Amino acid sequence: MSVEMEKLQIEFAKEKLDALRFYMKEKELTVEGELQKHVDNIYEKHVPSVTRRYLEKR
Repeated sequence: MSVEMEKLQIEFAKEKLDALRFYMKEKELTVEGELQKHVDNIYEKHVPSVTRRYLEKR
């Protein structure tokens, strides 16, 4: 089964992003990975479990 993916875009100051990536790299983390975790948490918080189960079965 193939899942359609869509990209999200946000605006963030380049110098802040560069600093964030620098310090996260020291901890072997990525901005994208951390954002994915947060988006997953937001999804679980706001989408009812019945709907999540339905979407997972599709």
